[in-house]
Amino acid sequence: MATLEDFQTLAQLLREHFEKIEDPRIDRTKLHPLSDLITIALCSTLAGGTDWEDMPEWALAQDQEWLKDKLGLKLPNGIAHHDTFRRTISRISPEQIEPCLSVILARFRQKHEVVGIDGKVMKGSKVVQGTGDTGGTGGTAVMRHKAITLLNAWANDSKIMIAQGSIPEGTNEIGAMPAFLESLEIAGCTITTDAAHCQTETVEIIRRKQAHYLLTLKDNQPKLHQAVVAAFTHADHNPDVVHSTHEQSGKEHGRTEWRKCRVIAVEDWLLPEDPLRRWKDLNCIICVERRREYKKAGVVKVSHSQTYHISSHAPDAEALQGKVRARWGVENRGHYVLDVLFGEDSCRIRKDHGPANLALLRRICLNLVRLAPNVKGSLRSRIKRAGWNPNFLYDLLLLPVPDPLGSRVSIAKGSRAAEEVEI
Repeated sequence: MATLEDFQTLAQLLREHFEKIEDPRIDRTKLHPLSDLITIALCSTLAGGTDWEDMPEWALAQDQEWLKDKLGLKLPNGIAHHDTFRRTISRISPEQIEPCLSVILARFRQKHEVVGIDGKVMKGSKVVQGTGDTGGTGGTAVMRHKAITLLNAWANDSKIMIAQGSIPEGTNEIGAMPAFLESLEIAGCTITTDAAHCQTETVEIIRRKQAHYLLTLKDNQPKLHQAVVAAFTHADHNPDVVHSTHEQSGKEHGRTEWRKCRVIAVEDWLLPEDPLRRWKDLNCIICVERRREYKKAGVVKVSHSQTYHISSHAPDAEALQGKVRARWGVENRGHYVLDVLFGEDSCRIRKDHGPANLALLRRICLNLVRLAPNVKGSLRSRIKRAGWNPNFLYDLLLLPVPDPLGSRVSIAKGSRAAEEVEI
């Protein structure tokens, strides 16, 4: 609970956070304040910039007094060269910048919503050994060969990215998931993932953090998968086994789609001593059947698929069908937009922490253009407008940031301000 007077602007909170980041440079090379460099990098990305060269170019195109008055830049030695942006930001540990998402912008998510977690490969960060190719940054070739992968957490109802996590060397998405979940504030949310993260350890952490899970099930969990498929095969001939059913149909994007969700309660399916009960608080199993009709080259095509899921939620087919569909939000509204509008897949920055840190700035900017109040037009048009009109860009940074979820403001009883506004 909080009153509107207790909100701070995003510009204030980001500036405060940038000033706390440890500067990786030695003292004699600190000609430009680190907070200035990161602020310019963020603003140039919000204005449509894609690489190191765009950062000083954006700053040089602005009125220097405006940069000082509005953005709070110090600029003791003017605008830094793009090599300074590259060398400095690439050396900052991503863990120091990531709280911009997980602590500040995550405040905009609703208390109870579906949070989709998925990995995204930074395709442009891949390096072929021996080519000497450093993505146009100069110097010697970097030692990373594989493209880096980042874990992203997407709040589907709020339509914002609430966290980004780097995957350490020598591990993979599955190995990085426990630590990523531990870093998130997810109480009351429903966590959805793809089949790779259908792991008992993941389920344990989600429940311990007072959240629900809805996980896709495939052959990476063969015993559970076979048992669930067998249960719904049995239900085909014995409909009474199914606890809840919901059907939905509609036409969108030039195709007709029909979906049917069937849910079986675990209490009606597993015996008390069944080893599959090791999945903590498993309450139901879900089968979603889809049929799509669409035209391709004038010919009507039909596709049919079935997916299986497990969940800690109550066996309500209508509610669960919506949550199953929400899992695709991180792909369709998150990763796809980052590639199309911000050119993430085509970005050739590869050295050190550069790919992860610029990816984080893109996610902050994606949230900003989505959260812009009372602004009409597509996301693409908002990015263009931020590039053409610095005052509009500044307005995006003035977005009021609510207090953290669940916080309260102490107000004297009997006063007119005693009526609290729920965030």
